[in-house]
Amino acid sequence: MFHVTNETNNNVTFGQSPTIIPFNSITPNGSFEIGSGFNYSTYKYTIPKSGIWRISVRVFINTSSTTANSRISLLKNTNIIATVGNKIGNAESLEILYNFSENDVIETTAERMIIWLASGHSYWTGEWVSDSNGNL
Repeated sequence: MFHVTNETNNNVTFGQSPTIIPFNSITPNGSFEIGSGFNYSTYKYTIPKSGIWRISVRVFINTSSTTANSRISLLKNTNIIATVGNKIGNAESLEILYNFSENDVIETTAERMIIWLASGHSYWTGEWVSDSNGNL
């Protein structure tokens, strides 16, 4: 289980190609990691336990860097499993329930937007909900 953010407190521009969002901090109040699945250098999380996981991503968008759709995506083993986007807005959020296997690697990407990376504004959360059969 994890809740990570970024302490940049600044705008970060994401161009035309999907780029990993650098969530790399658990230091602010409310952020945490239980276990050791998060890689703070690659900004990826390795699923430690198979089953249904709730994954949430929220980014505060200061502006879109193009007229084309801005997007945030969630990838499993480098393949997109969920994406959401808009031309411009104050925030984008993505939330899914997904059946992951142990050692799946997940990451978040952004494209065509400027994100304010700061505690409380942009974050990524994951929690194990149940095994694949719905058992807690």
